[in-house]
Amino acid sequence: DIWAISETHLCSHTFAQFRSGLHFARSPFQSCVGGHPVPAQNNRVFHASSKGVAVLSKHPTRAVPTDLPPEMLQSSRAVVTTTLLQDVWVTGGTVYGEPDSSFYPHQKMNNAALLHSVANHVCYLARGPRFIAGDWNVERHSLPVFTQLEAAGFRDLQDIAHQHCGRSEE
Repeated sequence: DIWAISETHLCSHTFAQFRSGLHFARSPFQSCVGGHPVPAQNNRVFHASSKGVAVLSKHPTRAVPTDLPPEMLQSSRAVVTTTLLQDVWVTGGTVYGEPDSSFYPHQKMNNAALLHSVANHVCYLARGPRFIAGDWNVERHSLPVFTQLEAAGFRDLQDIAHQHCGRSEE
């Protein structure tokens, strides 16, 4: 019922069109909350189009005020939301890390800072069910934030599926 989406490419105008399309199609997904809009461009350049995050939900969802630095929020790479499922608020962070390319020379450092900031907010400033999702563009356990997440009780969804279903998704 909750989808965390990374690399949306949605600027303000196209995000409004997307939400309108959901309403017109009578989609069961009634809530769509995006991060900072991707800058609008007529001619997309690779490094400018690889941005955008959103949360799509069948339940009431809203953005959560955060203390993330303005440059992180304006990077269009993170959003923290909360969704009301029955009588429980589920808080989540959606992150789209910088890809490993020459367009992003500080990719690992920037992704570490972005994930650390979102993890701090979701792990320590929220209660109840929580998640952090998205395309982080880093190898598992390559950043200190993975230790922080495990210490806070977070587990990779694929590990949980393997434990419960005996399947491994690689």
